[in-house]
Amino acid sequence: MIKLNLLPPPEREKLRQNKSLRFLFRTCLALTGIFLSYFVLLLVLWFFIGAEAKIFQQELESAENLFERSSLRSLQEQILRINKKTEAALEIQQNQLYFSKLVEEVSALTPAQIKLTSVSIAKGGKETKAEETLFLVVQGFSPKREFFQAFQKSLEDSDFFLKIESPLSNFLSQTDLTFRLEAEINREKIKL
Repeated sequence: MIKLNLLPPPEREKLRQNKSLRFLFRTCLALTGIFLSYFVLLLVLWFFIGAEAKIFQQELESAENLFERSSLRSLQEQILRINKKTEAALEIQQNQLYFSKLVEEVSALTPAQIKLTSVSIAKGGKETKAEETLFLVVQGFSPKREFFQAFQKSLEDSDFFLKIESPLSNFLSQTDLTFRLEAEINREKIKL
């Protein structure tokens, strides 16, 4: 195929330059449009991500506050449970009776001539508000009635006992006396 160009060469050159300029203009316009669209898209994404970040930050702070409050509440509950257990242990310790003090007192009050065959503690039938009455039951042997009477008198004079009950059978014999006594224990004296 033959191409005929009837335009003079300077005009042809001008047309070719115009065509090239139009192509360059369209390409620049298209690239500018693409860059502007990309910039607008980035701007929208930046605002959207910023808003999401603020919402996420608020939710995170809310969750942290909730966690701190629940942790604090959990610690407070644990502290209350420990305090209750400690109070219960202290109450038990305060109401603890130390019978070793009672044994020491009975041992100190017993004359050398008297032999104790049985020493026991019994709960009485009378109940006070929170405690039952405790009795010391002592059985033994005395070679003479005078030794037994001195032992009974020393128990009556002791602060560890509130009252002493001695049956009449304890006084029937002058010598070789087998006796039994019940003494109400003063709880305050055997507490710590």
